[in-house]
Amino acid sequence: MELVEKAIGELRERGWVRGELMDDFGRVCLLGALQVAQATVNCTQQNEVVLEAYRILLERYGYDKFDTVEEWNDNYADSVDDVIELLKLAGERVDLAAERSGLSCS
Repeated sequence: MELVEKAIGELRERGWVRGELMDDFGRVCLLGALQVAQATVNCTQQNEVVLEAYRILLERYGYDKFDTVEEWNDNYADSVDDVIELLKLAGERVDLAAERSGLSCS
């Protein structure tokens, strides 16, 4: 999925941050990377990627660990590699669902 690929590129290029979408140095969190990437691709599946990422986190950790993807990014992700792994998996799931429905923008 192009949106996720671009978001991962933003994380690798800019660096990863916790606690804000983008810091003064240009580093981005998971959501910040998706927002920057969204501005450069013709795809409106950002919300679907975030929702799928949350579903994945619920599958892994259960319902009582954190309430949002942002909270996971800020308090539980150990590294940018964790964030990238989550984005890749969420993107793959969204892509698969979109292809099945004929709505893919990859």
